[in-house]
Parts: sequence; C-alpha cells; structure tokens
Amino acid sequence: MVSNRSLSQKWSDFRATKAQLFWTGVGCAVATMVVGFTWGGWTTGGSAQLAAAQAGTTARQELAAAICVDRFNAGGDATAQLATLREMSSWERGKFIAGGGWVAMPEMMGKTDAAATSCAAQLVAAPAPQAAATTTP
Repeated sequence: MVSNRSLSQKWSDFRATKAQLFWTGVGCAVATMVVGFTWGGWTTGGSAQLAAAQAGTTARQELAAAICVDRFNAGGDATAQLATLREMSSWERGKFIAGGGWVAMPEMMGKTDAAATSCAAQLVAAPAPQAAATTTP
C-alpha cells in the first residue's frame, strides 16, 4: 500500500535506532575534523612546534643581519668595502660578509649563512653612504 504522507509527517514519525545515532555521531565528528584540519586552520602539536622553531630561527637570522648591517656601516672603510661587495657576484657576497666577521654571533656558531646572505642583500640594496663632511672651526 502506497502512503501519501507528506515529508513533515514522515519526519515526525521517524525514530532512529541506537546504531543510526551512533554512526551519525561518528560521521559528524570525522567531517568536523576533516574540515577543521583542511580549511579551519587547526594544527597538531608537532606542526605547531615546528612552525615556532622555524619562526625563532628566522627571527635570529633577521636580527643578526640587522646587526651585521650596522657593524658593516660603522667600519672605517665601509664605502670601499661596499664597493667591493657590489662588484661581487650574488653567491660570493655571503662568504665575503661572513669572512669579514660582521655577522659573527656567539650563539649562531656555524649557522650564519642565511644571515650573511640577508646582510649582503640589505647592504647592496641600500643607497651608498654619504661621506662624512668635515668642517673646520
């Protein structure tokens, strides 16, 4: 016998079993996790620690590069050294900066390649320093 009941009548008469409720809950939990990890920005503890470690390393390198630029510009022969640096190829500049000792930091022993390269890029991109004008009294 065919029933001509409306959808709302069928909905109100429906009684879910315990198994249907359980698997619906499991499906909703899985769907929530998939959406959360793919589009919601959720991360695991391991990936969060990795991101924090990388951010710390990058921050140290940026700080070392900024100090390097200041040390380089404070040198007495900064103009001549900058001219030499600008004449070098881009892959030699980091070694030149590291060899000059401007990027040396005690806590970054052996890890100055990125900082030296960043320092060299900042120095080359900066305008040439103006020679200090000497005034006589």
